[in-house]
Amino acid sequence: MTSPALSVRQASLVYPSSQVPVLNDASIELQAGEIACLLGASGCGKTTLLRCIAGFDKPNTGSIYLGDEIAFDEDNFLAVECRHVGMIFQDYALFPHLSVQQNIGFGLKNSTIEKTEHAAVIRDTLELLGLTEQAEQYPHQISGGQQQRVAIGRAIAPKPSLLLLDEPFSNLDLHLRERLAHDLRNLLKSQGITALMVTHDQQEAFAFADAIGVMNNGRIEQWGSADAIYHHPESNYVADFIGDGVVLTATQASFFSLPANSSGVYLLRPEQLQLDETGEYEANIASLHPQGHSILLRCLSHQGQDRVEVLIRCAAHTNVEAGSVIRFNLCA
Repeated sequence: MTSPALSVRQASLVYPSSQVPVLNDASIELQAGEIACLLGASGCGKTTLLRCIAGFDKPNTGSIYLGDEIAFDEDNFLAVECRHVGMIFQDYALFPHLSVQQNIGFGLKNSTIEKTEHAAVIRDTLELLGLTEQAEQYPHQISGGQQQRVAIGRAIAPKPSLLLLDEPFSNLDLHLRERLAHDLRNLLKSQGITALMVTHDQQEAFAFADAIGVMNNGRIEQWGSADAIYHHPESNYVADFIGDGVVLTATQASFFSLPANSSGVYLLRPEQLQLDETGEYEANIASLHPQGHSILLRCLSHQGQDRVEVLIRCAAHTNVEAGSVIRFNLCA
C-alpha cells in the first residue's frame, strides 16, 4: 500500500515562553496529488503546523512523515533543505534585485535537478504560468498577480514532493484572488502536486481544497471533504465556525419535526428555510444583515412558550424590515 504524501501524527508544540499549547495532538494525512486547506481563526495554530511540516519549527512530541521518510519524531529531525518541500509565503518574498526568471531559477539552486537542465525548467515554468514576456522584468515592474505567479513558479520549479502555502492570496483583491486560486488549483492538479494551504477564508478553502482541516486551539476539530465539513460537522465548534447556521437542541428541532443527530442537536442552515406568505411557520425579524447579492435574516420563531432563533437568506431585492413578521417553510 502506498504511503500518504504527508502524515502528521499527534503533533504537539508548547513554546517555553508561554507554556500555552500552540499545537495540541494535531493529526492530518494527505494522499499524493491531494490538495488540502487548514482553516481556522487567527491564532488557532494553522501556520505553526505548516512551519513544523516545512521544518522551520520543531514539535515537542508526535511525528511527521513525508512519504516514507521521517521528517520528525522523537529521534529524528530532517533539516529544511532536505525535506524537498516548496513554500509560498504571504508576502511572496521575491528578491527585488533579481529578474522574474532569476527569481524562478533561485528555487533550483538546492534541488536535485541537474544544472544543465535549469534553463529548460525555467523556460517551461515561465510558459506554464504565462510569464514568458515578463522573464527579464523585475518584481517592481509587474503586477501583484504576476508577482504571485513568480512566487508560485519559484516554489514548483524544483518539482517538490509537497507544496505549502501560507495565505498566498491575502494581499490580492477579491476578483484576482478568486481567479488565481482557480488557476493554481488547475495547475497543481495538472502537475500532480500535493499541496497544503493555510487560510482563514472559508470560500477560498471550499473552492480550492479536496480536504479541509478545521483547527481550533491547536487541535484539528475535523478533517474531511468540504461537503462533510459543511453538512456533517462533528462538533459544535465546526458547526458554528463554518458558514451560517443555528444549532438547535433536540427539543427545538422537534418543533420543526427535525431529527436530532447522535449528540442530540441539529444544525439548521439558512438555505433550508424559505420565505413563503402561506408558510407553515411564523417568525419575527430581529435583524437584517445585507451580504451584497442576498440578505441574511436573523429571526425569532415562537413555538409555544419558547422562542427559537433561525437564519433565513433571501434575495437582496426582497422587501423586508426589522421587526416585521414573516412566514416560512422548511425545505429539508
